[in-house]
Amino acid sequence: LKEKMIIMCLICLFIFGNYICFTCYLPLRYPYLAHAMFGLSEQVGIFLGLSIHDTSQVMAAALTYREAFDDEVALKTAAVTKLTRNVFLATVIPALAWHSRTTTTASSSSSSSLSSPIIR
Repeated sequence: LKEKMIIMCLICLFIFGNYICFTCYLPLRYPYLAHAMFGLSEQVGIFLGLSIHDTSQVMAAALTYREAFDDEVALKTAAVTKLTRNVFLATVIPALAWHSRTTTTASSSSSSSLSSPIIR
């Protein structure tokens, strides 16, 4: 049992270590990838703002792009894109949760034999 626990710990360290290693370098790789893929500064900014998950990494990638290619428009576009996405997520997710709860409550009251659990 102890050997299995050690093996599982090593597997977890390997998986999460690789994940952290590769995602920490996104701000360094994405600006060059975006420059190769897109021609317009706005397209680069939208790509950076939507394709990178963490807001701080988006800003780091956009700042790297600005320094590497002297492009302020891509930085501003990436910032606005990411912050707009965050605002919409902050409003849409609670609305979807409320809708799901009201739909689940209505369906469970109409069919008492098939009730789905509600996360509380």
